[in-house]
Amino acid sequence: MTVAAGTARAGDYNVYCAGTHLEIDSRNWDQMLSARGTPLCKLGEFNYLSDAEKFVEKNFGGKDKECYCPR
Repeated sequence: MTVAAGTARAGDYNVYCAGTHLEIDSRNWDQMLSARGTPLCKLGEFNYLSDAEKFVEKNFGGKDKECYCPR
């Protein structure tokens, strides 16, 4: 899992599945699509980094697990 550097504002923590890797990032959809390409899917949006991390842990078993975008 990658956490983007920089200062994020409230609501700027997005959880993406990029390829088969989970990422928590402050970039919007268009920026992530440009940086990562497809497959890409947004799994959630959170106000706090800790909430995004908890979501990943609860729903995927941790940052080291694989993810797949629904077809």
